[in-house]
Amino acid sequence: MKNTLILTLILCSLSALSQKKIETKPTTNCQIATIQRDSVMVKLKEYPTQLKMLEAFQKQLQSEYDFKKLELETKVKNYQENEKSFTDGQKQEKVQDLQKLDEELKRFGQEAEQKLLKKEQELLQPMNEKIFKAIETVAIKQGYMQILDRKSVYFSLTACDATKMVIEESNK
Repeated sequence: MKNTLILTLILCSLSALSQKKIETKPTTNCQIATIQRDSVMVKLKEYPTQLKMLEAFQKQLQSEYDFKKLELETKVKNYQENEKSFTDGQKQEKVQDLQKLDEELKRFGQEAEQKLLKKEQELLQPMNEKIFKAIETVAIKQGYMQILDRKSVYFSLTACDATKMVIEESNK
Protein backbone atom coordinates (compact mmCIF):
# COMPACT_ATOMS: atom_id res chain seq x y z
CA MET A 1 0.00 0.00 0.00
CA LYS A 2 2.81 2.37 0.92
CA ASN A 3 4.62 1.54 -2.36
CA THR A 4 1.46 2.21 -4.37
CA LEU A 5 1.05 5.61 -2.71
CA ILE A 6 4.68 6.56 -3.40
CA LEU A 7 4.39 5.34 -6.99
CA THR A 8 1.19 7.38 -7.48
CA LEU A 9 2.86 10.53 -6.10
CA ILE A 10 5.87 10.06 -8.38
CA LEU A 11 3.65 9.55 -11.44
CA CYS A 12 1.57 12.63 -10.58
CA SER A 13 4.73 14.70 -10.14
CA LEU A 14 6.14 13.52 -13.46
CA SER A 15 2.84 14.19 -15.16
CA ALA A 16 2.71 17.71 -13.72
CA LEU A 17 6.30 18.39 -14.79
CA SER A 18 5.70 17.17 -18.32
CA GLN A 19 2.57 19.31 -18.61
CA LYS A 20 4.44 22.31 -17.31
CA LYS A 21 7.14 21.79 -19.95
CA ILE A 22 4.52 21.74 -22.70
CA GLU A 23 2.96 24.95 -21.42
CA THR A 24 6.19 26.89 -20.93
CA LYS A 25 8.24 25.61 -23.85
CA PRO A 26 6.38 26.63 -27.03
CA THR A 27 7.47 25.21 -30.33
CA THR A 28 9.09 27.50 -32.87
CA ASN A 29 8.21 25.16 -35.72
CA CYS A 30 5.30 27.28 -36.93
CA GLN A 31 2.85 26.14 -39.55
CA ILE A 32 1.00 29.43 -39.40
CA ALA A 33 2.83 32.74 -39.32
CA THR A 34 1.70 36.31 -38.92
CA ILE A 35 2.84 39.56 -40.46
CA GLN A 36 2.20 43.19 -39.70
CA ARG A 37 0.99 44.14 -43.17
CA ASP A 38 1.09 47.88 -42.50
CA SER A 39 4.73 47.57 -41.46
CA VAL A 40 5.49 45.72 -44.68
CA MET A 41 3.74 48.38 -46.77
CA VAL A 42 5.59 51.35 -45.27
CA LYS A 43 8.96 49.58 -45.62
CA LEU A 44 8.61 49.06 -49.38
CA LYS A 45 11.12 51.06 -51.40
CA GLU A 46 8.42 52.63 -53.55
CA TYR A 47 6.08 53.55 -50.69
CA PRO A 48 7.43 57.10 -50.05
CA THR A 49 7.17 57.97 -53.75
CA GLN A 50 3.64 56.59 -54.04
CA LEU A 51 2.60 58.41 -50.90
CA LYS A 52 3.98 61.72 -52.24
CA MET A 53 2.09 61.19 -55.51
CA LEU A 54 -1.14 60.55 -53.59
CA GLU A 55 -0.61 63.61 -51.40
CA ALA A 56 0.06 65.78 -54.46
CA PHE A 57 -3.12 64.52 -56.09
CA GLN A 58 -5.06 65.22 -52.89
CA LYS A 59 -3.65 68.77 -52.73
CA GLN A 60 -4.65 69.35 -56.35
CA LEU A 61 -8.22 68.24 -55.67
CA GLN A 62 -8.33 70.29 -52.48
CA SER A 63 -7.09 73.36 -54.36
CA GLU A 64 -9.80 72.94 -57.01
CA TYR A 65 -12.43 72.51 -54.28
CA ASP A 66 -11.19 75.59 -52.40
CA PHE A 67 -11.29 77.66 -55.62
CA LYS A 68 -14.88 76.62 -56.34
CA LYS A 69 -15.87 77.26 -52.72
CA LEU A 70 -14.31 80.74 -52.80
CA GLU A 71 -16.13 81.47 -56.05
CA LEU A 72 -19.45 80.49 -54.42
CA GLU A 73 -18.72 82.51 -51.26
CA THR A 74 -17.86 85.57 -53.37
CA LYS A 75 -21.10 85.30 -55.32
CA VAL A 76 -23.12 84.86 -52.11
CA LYS A 77 -21.46 87.93 -50.60
CA ASN A 78 -22.09 89.90 -53.80
CA TYR A 79 -25.74 88.85 -53.76
CA GLN A 80 -26.15 89.86 -50.11
CA GLU A 81 -24.56 93.25 -50.71
CA ASN A 82 -26.71 94.02 -53.77
CA GLU A 83 -29.91 92.18 -52.85
CA LYS A 84 -31.92 95.37 -52.28
CA SER A 85 -31.19 96.65 -55.78
CA PHE A 86 -32.47 93.46 -57.48
CA THR A 87 -36.00 92.99 -58.69
CA ASP A 88 -37.92 89.96 -57.43
CA GLY A 89 -37.23 88.17 -60.72
CA GLN A 90 -33.52 88.90 -60.49
CA LYS A 91 -33.43 87.74 -56.87
CA GLN A 92 -35.11 84.48 -57.79
CA GLU A 93 -32.72 83.96 -60.72
CA LYS A 94 -29.63 84.72 -58.58
CA VAL A 95 -30.79 82.45 -55.74
CA GLN A 96 -31.28 79.62 -58.25
CA ASP A 97 -27.78 80.25 -59.64
CA LEU A 98 -26.33 80.18 -56.12
CA GLN A 99 -28.17 76.96 -55.31
CA LYS A 100 -26.89 75.44 -58.54
CA LEU A 101 -23.31 76.45 -57.67
CA ASP A 102 -23.74 75.00 -54.17
CA GLU A 103 -24.96 71.69 -55.62
CA GLU A 104 -22.05 71.66 -58.07
CA LEU A 105 -19.63 72.23 -55.18
CA LYS A 106 -21.13 69.34 -53.21
CA ARG A 107 -21.03 67.09 -56.27
CA PHE A 108 -17.42 68.07 -56.92
CA GLY A 109 -16.54 67.21 -53.31
CA GLN A 110 -18.10 63.76 -53.66
CA GLU A 111 -16.41 63.17 -57.01
CA ALA A 112 -13.09 64.33 -55.57
CA GLU A 113 -13.39 61.77 -52.75
CA GLN A 114 -14.10 59.03 -55.30
CA LYS A 115 -11.18 60.14 -57.47
CA LEU A 116 -8.89 60.14 -54.45
CA LEU A 117 -9.94 56.61 -53.46
CA LYS A 118 -9.47 55.44 -57.05
CA LYS A 119 -6.02 57.03 -57.21
CA GLU A 120 -5.07 55.45 -53.89
CA GLN A 121 -6.12 52.02 -55.17
CA GLU A 122 -4.24 52.63 -58.41
CA LEU A 123 -1.05 53.54 -56.55
CA LEU A 124 -1.31 50.82 -53.89
CA GLN A 125 -2.34 47.94 -56.17
CA PRO A 126 1.18 47.22 -57.50
CA MET A 127 2.54 47.30 -53.94
CA ASN A 128 -0.24 45.00 -52.70
CA GLU A 129 0.57 42.55 -55.48
CA LYS A 130 4.25 42.71 -54.59
CA ILE A 131 3.47 42.03 -50.93
CA PHE A 132 1.21 39.12 -51.84
CA LYS A 133 3.95 37.57 -53.99
CA ALA A 134 6.47 38.04 -51.18
CA ILE A 135 4.09 36.42 -48.69
CA GLU A 136 3.61 33.51 -51.03
CA THR A 137 7.38 33.12 -51.53
CA VAL A 138 8.10 33.29 -47.79
CA ALA A 139 5.32 30.80 -47.06
CA ILE A 140 6.73 28.31 -49.55
CA LYS A 141 10.36 28.77 -48.47
CA GLN A 142 9.56 28.53 -44.75
CA GLY A 143 6.92 25.81 -45.06
CA TYR A 144 4.06 27.89 -43.65
CA MET A 145 0.57 26.65 -44.39
CA GLN A 146 -0.86 30.13 -43.83
CA ILE A 147 0.32 33.66 -43.19
CA LEU A 148 -2.20 35.89 -41.48
CA ASP A 149 -2.29 39.63 -40.89
CA ARG A 150 -1.52 40.29 -37.23
CA LYS A 151 -4.55 42.61 -37.00
CA SER A 152 -6.82 39.57 -37.40
CA VAL A 153 -5.08 37.45 -34.77
CA TYR A 154 -5.57 37.74 -31.02
CA PHE A 155 -2.36 35.97 -30.10
CA SER A 156 0.72 34.79 -31.91
CA LEU A 157 4.20 33.85 -30.81
CA THR A 158 6.83 36.33 -31.91
CA ALA A 159 8.79 33.37 -33.23
CA CYS A 160 6.00 32.92 -35.78
CA ASP A 161 6.19 36.52 -37.06
CA ALA A 162 7.27 36.59 -40.70
CA THR A 163 7.07 40.38 -41.16
CA LYS A 164 10.82 40.90 -41.53
CA MET A 165 11.13 38.08 -44.08
CA VAL A 166 8.22 39.47 -46.11
CA ILE A 167 9.75 42.98 -46.06
CA GLU A 168 13.08 41.60 -47.29
CA GLU A 169 11.40 39.55 -50.01
CA SER A 170 9.23 42.49 -51.09
CA ASN A 171 12.24 44.75 -51.56
CA LYS A 172 14.19 42.33 -53.75
